[in-house]
Amino acid sequence: MSHDASRFGRMPREERLRLLEELKEEETEATEEEKHRAEIRELTDRIHSIYINMWMGQFISMPVGSRATRSKEPNGNKTEDHKSMKELTEKEALTKFCRGALLAIIESLAKFAKKLQEFKNLDLNDQVCLLKHAAFEVAMIATSSRYASEGLWFPTDGVYFTKKTLEQLEISFFDGKFKFFEKMKKLNLTERELALFCVLSLVSPDRDELIERDEVEKFQELVLEAIQMELRTNHSNHRLLLPRLLSLLVDLRQLVLDHIKQVQQLMLMDDPSYSGPPPLIKEIFGLY
Repeated sequence: MSHDASRFGRMPREERLRLLEELKEEETEATEEEKHRAEIRELTDRIHSIYINMWMGQFISMPVGSRATRSKEPNGNKTEDHKSMKELTEKEALTKFCRGALLAIIESLAKFAKKLQEFKNLDLNDQVCLLKHAAFEVAMIATSSRYASEGLWFPTDGVYFTKKTLEQLEISFFDGKFKFFEKMKKLNLTERELALFCVLSLVSPDRDELIERDEVEKFQELVLEAIQMELRTNHSNHRLLLPRLLSLLVDLRQLVLDHIKQVQQLMLMDDPSYSGPPPLIKEIFGLY
């Protein structure tokens, strides 16, 4: 019998019971903590699965049958060989494509969010409010996965355009957006982390007009916990990655304001080639 075991046998009954109770509490706490971690992992799995199913062709990997070939980046995500893709070099074609791509992402965001039970459990008015305010932000986060070699690549559409082309065409519309994409790229996020970041932006409890703000905050805290868990697992040597990622939420808010100003300026210009923003974009940005 060990010294500790002998000592335990000689302990007063009350002290022995107290120690046994403490051990039991520690085991219970450990079990509850592991259960909570499992729930967070399950949430991440669901969000990632929905993200892939919704935006597989647009923001994840190359679809089967595509003319471009696949290759892997250091973070394990797949990227494409753009040699067989068509470059957009004309201003009208480029801006038309970008307007359509942005609209498609925003329209699909509602479907993405509605597949999350935690989001569906929120007040209906809050759901509408969150979708409206986060639409452009989530579009920018998702589109950042298409950024490589100072350009944006859209394999499902078979097209791409570069930062250099935009400069040659004197299109300054993307200056701030490309800076954001560059910052996102440097973080080297996995698909799971990117999907979680989209939801983190979506369920921001500081949006105006929210009714049940506390419920939104509870959901965001779970998503934030999921991101922290993923970052610890995948980027254990990068302790500043989380604060850098969260700082991009501030950048996104500024991107929205800049984009609204840009659209307003276009609306004021007497340009026959510009038909104005679609009704959905007007609604989201309050352009009347």
